[in-house]
Amino acid sequence: VKYFPIVFSITLSFLNATGAWMMSQRSHGELKWNTIATEHFDIHYHTGIRDIAVKGASMAEQIRPVLMQQMGLDTLRRLDIAFTTEDEILNGFAMPGNYTVIWVDQNDAGLWTGNEKWLRTVLAHELQHLVFFNTVKGPWWLPEPMNSLVAGVPGWVVEGLAEYYTEKWRPFRFDISHKGHVIRNTVHRIQDPHNDGFSKSLYLADRFGDSTITKILNHRNKAGFLYFESSFKKYTGIKLKQFNEDWRRHMNT
Repeated sequence: VKYFPIVFSITLSFLNATGAWMMSQRSHGELKWNTIATEHFDIHYHTGIRDIAVKGASMAEQIRPVLMQQMGLDTLRRLDIAFTTEDEILNGFAMPGNYTVIWVDQNDAGLWTGNEKWLRTVLAHELQHLVFFNTVKGPWWLPEPMNSLVAGVPGWVVEGLAEYYTEKWRPFRFDISHKGHVIRNTVHRIQDPHNDGFSKSLYLADRFGDSTITKILNHRNKAGFLYFESSFKKYTGIKLKQFNEDWRRHMNT
């Protein structure tokens, strides 16, 4: 038991370094990679998708200042973005290590994006995660994943804010499934943080305002940590548990 924290930290560190392999369990040593360096990003791409990488680089530079303003950040370190088409995975992910991996060329498969192109949707979403990670980071001497464990930010906040700040509420994201839960009175049992996270973020912003969200995430206690539940109570006046119950009742009214 006494070695659990060490083993846990090492395990998460390995997971943080697995990259795209953790999605497909495949590696592609045959690919030749190149990098485009912009003012604030290093864009990594393999042969055959340079045009997409150039578009993504332009989008990233345009999206960056908006996301920083939303989160109340004045500075942001250089970020890495990797684009790939291998294995045709309809997804992307971002890590606290300040990098994101995104599968591109998925317009025909990404039906839930509506009339918006896949690249713009997923790139903005994943970059918001990176800006979020930099907003909630702890003291320099407390690296990830220990900082996340201390901060205790719920999963619905992480995913919900990425959707609230970069996407639109639409049939497949997640209006249809959400209405199904309302009809069955099971909104409090939603498992996917993307689903209830988007809904809760909309409710949080409507009830307390965007500025309150920024204050919650940028607050630090005397020890220099973000402790989410305390910060939430400080700026909303209610406990997180009460907020969840208020949201449930509001959705079912």
